[in-house]
Amino acid sequence: MKESKRDRIAVLVESQYIPIELETYKKVFSENGFHVDFVSRLQYPGGDNPSLTFVSEVEEAGKTPETLEVSIDFRDIDLEKYAAVIAAANYVTVRLRWTDEGDPRKAPAVQFFSKVMKDPEIVKGALCHALWLLTPTPENLAGRKVICHEVVEADIRNAGALVIKEADNVVLDDDLVTGKSAGEAAAMSESIIARIIELRNSPKQPCCTEEEPEQKQSSPETGQGRILILLSEWGYWGEELVGPVEVFDKKGYCLDFCTPKGRRPNAIPVSMDPDYIDPPLGRPVTSLEMALKVREFDNPETPQGKRLANPMRLQDWFPERPYASS
Repeated sequence: MKESKRDRIAVLVESQYIPIELETYKKVFSENGFHVDFVSRLQYPGGDNPSLTFVSEVEEAGKTPETLEVSIDFRDIDLEKYAAVIAAANYVTVRLRWTDEGDPRKAPAVQFFSKVMKDPEIVKGALCHALWLLTPTPENLAGRKVICHEVVEADIRNAGALVIKEADNVVLDDDLVTGKSAGEAAAMSESIIARIIELRNSPKQPCCTEEEPEQKQSSPETGQGRILILLSEWGYWGEELVGPVEVFDKKGYCLDFCTPKGRRPNAIPVSMDPDYIDPPLGRPVTSLEMALKVREFDNPETPQGKRLANPMRLQDWFPERPYASS
């Protein structure tokens, strides 16, 4: 496995954690060369706490709960050092969703995990009830393949996720690994480690240059300085594509083009016609210079036109599915 400065694993915890789950993370990740940090919310209105002591879940009458002292606030950590962030099982994330402002979207833990979800270099793990931490920001769940506890399944489906069943109760969807219950802590940990290794050993896609205008395909998690342009397969207004593309090319960005089903996009004919009179305005809206540029993009034989030859398929990222509400 390639060397990486990301040699730590962060585990979000709170009271009502499951001891054996946290012990499993400590053991499995440590054996594979990672340092495990248990992190939580230590800063509350009225002052900061150097540490907090959390109490484990106890379901058996008369059993004494275990305790866990945490001295790292998740808002203070340097995410550049972390290969994975895991939201612990049970009611940990329910408690982390609490905020004195009354809006769970403003809860620090919700905002933190939402930020982490947007970083493809960090593998995310969530067991059991943990996906509840993402339901206030459903854009982070929409279209993602996951598994979770039956108690939260309706909420997760309503947030747009694709809840699927796997024999081992662990589901891998790119940089998101989920498990059905705390019993899958070891299996999920192994899956996270395998994904971390894949990310480390995957070469970065080179960004295209002005000398190489043809499209360089990449998956969303690779490459830097990329811009994704979504186009209709049934006609786009020429200048609305050409204008931004010229600016992005000049700034050195690499552009990926995407259509719903991967078909080549075509410009609306009147957007290539300098003599076309726009009915509401009563005058032409496309200059001759722009019309010629749009025609170049619309011609599959020109260098610019070849950039649109093999667009990505949006359908691959968001499969057709019923938008069911439970």
